[in-house]
Amino acid sequence: MDEELKAQLIPILENTKDGLAAAVDFLCEQSPLLVNEILLWEGIKSGIICLVLLALMIIGIVISKKVRSLVKNKDCKKACGDSADECMWCPGLAIAYHVMVYIGLPIIMFCNLTWLKVLVAPRLFLVEYIKDWL
Repeated sequence: MDEELKAQLIPILENTKDGLAAAVDFLCEQSPLLVNEILLWEGIKSGIICLVLLALMIIGIVISKKVRSLVKNKDCKKACGDSADECMWCPGLAIAYHVMVYIGLPIIMFCNLTWLKVLVAPRLFLVEYIKDWL
């Protein structure tokens, strides 16, 4: 009985050993490609986010300048409507745009500098990326 069990286990163990060796070889071959794809993906994703935030910041600056000029020229009725109650929201709108454009978006944009880290220090980025997974 013991000999039969050994005869059946030996091919299973050899197949397992061959499978593990093939997996190790596959990982050694694919690791550089995987690292390159991770760097490319994270860098492009971060770059797109920064570009979108930059576009939003530019749009916000244009809108805030337009609202500020309307408030400054007392053309609030043209901007907000004919009633005096609606007109009092124009300064609040201008302040909200200024806060968003000059404080909020730059903070978000400069906190997302992954693209720069991928470009300047890719090994550091990979170490931090692996640390986040563990």
